[in-house]
Amino acid sequence: MHALRVPNAIVDEMFARASSDIHWLSDYELDQLGTRAPWYEEVLIARCGLNTREEAIALKSDDVQSNNKLKAVSDCAANLTYSDAERNLNAALAQYKMRLRR
Repeated sequence: MHALRVPNAIVDEMFARASSDIHWLSDYELDQLGTRAPWYEEVLIARCGLNTREEAIALKSDDVQSNNKLKAVSDCAANLTYSDAERNLNAALAQYKMRLRR
């Protein structure tokens, strides 16, 4: 779970329950998990100009300019190639492995 960047509080909640028990994630817990894998978010930041703060604001507003920025990032993401994604994933994994060695 830690390798997937699941927050400690959610992992603790999971292990505090029996395997037959269900814990429905709260809105706050869902927000902590994020909307996409961290490595993919890094790809979008590097290649498509994603600004996560602007994205969060735009998702809560009807501002045309903000929505246009989201559309531009979405269009860029749709045009990323598999090799781009794979290269960025490998770079993220290499950084993660370096952190583990420290």
